[in-house]
Amino acid sequence: MIVLYNPLSTSPGKQPLPLSVMALAAVLEGPPSDSGVPREAWSLVDGNIVDDPAAEIIARLASLPRSEIALLAVTVMPGPQLTQAVSVCRRVREVLPRVPIVWGGYFPTQHARVVLRAPYVDFVIRSQGEHALLQLIAVLRRRGLLNSVGGLSWKAGADIVDNPVQALTTLDDLPDLPYHRVDMTRYLHKNYLGARTVAHNSSFGCPFACSFCAVVAMSNRRWLAQT
Repeated sequence: MIVLYNPLSTSPGKQPLPLSVMALAAVLEGPPSDSGVPREAWSLVDGNIVDDPAAEIIARLASLPRSEIALLAVTVMPGPQLTQAVSVCRRVREVLPRVPIVWGGYFPTQHARVVLRAPYVDFVIRSQGEHALLQLIAVLRRRGLLNSVGGLSWKAGADIVDNPVQALTTLDDLPDLPYHRVDMTRYLHKNYLGARTVAHNSSFGCPFACSFCAVVAMSNRRWLAQT
């Protein structure tokens, strides 16, 4: 079971779709097998909706048999998300010390080595995370080599290793988001655009290199748009 955790980022009633972790869920879901079972079992915990995300995450992972892979994947931006991610991951590590925790997103991409000094974070995926997450899961399952995972930063004893970032994947080559696995009524909002509105990301990255912007580290001045 892969638990995808989106920490708190906004005030009640304004919660956006957790698009970053839904993009990860899409590649975990993959095309169904002959039995109709997704490629990787996954569950989403949204801190914008769940009052106690740590308790929810622990409940979903604690009952797994030791033979089944367990992983907590967290997306983190600076600000409220970072604050809640720290407290939640600390609690999860205390209760479930064997469950690996991986962070991705703007903050860990820019500050991977700072993040990995925390005892409750095992891995950081820098830049685009869809294929890197699949690679990490495969390595954990077969006890393979961590240096084969593109964009992974990880602990090797007292040292931290930064694997080279792999080439970005165009959005047209990624699967559609699994809207059927999310309670969409929690994310539809009335605003000046209409009575039932929701956001969609149609591109990744940016061609510019503004010094104040976290997107530079994520995309290295590349901009990929859906057709």
